[in-house]
Amino acid sequence: MEHKLIYKNNKNELAEYGVVPYPINEAIGMKGIVYYVKTTFLSLVIHNNLVKEVINMLESDSYDHGAEWRETKLKLIKEDNTRGMHYYVSVVSFRVKDSY
Repeated sequence: MEHKLIYKNNKNELAEYGVVPYPINEAIGMKGIVYYVKTTFLSLVIHNNLVKEVINMLESDSYDHGAEWRETKLKLIKEDNTRGMHYYVSVVSFRVKDSY
């Protein structure tokens, strides 16, 4: 899976996002265009804020490419807070506006 790093510092705090390929997207109950956002060593509040930023960025970028994406579903699929490590993964699906 291709991903893009959106945040990293010297404390191993990390945030990235990328496309969830077919058929994995359907295996996790998502349809359409699906992206994940993964954070490590960041709080759930920061994770959720980064997810919102990625959604806004992807929707905005879609206009530049001649389509308008709309968020259809968002869910947190992984949460691990063991031993002080905060690890979260959210997935978000989009549809092309007015395509169905």
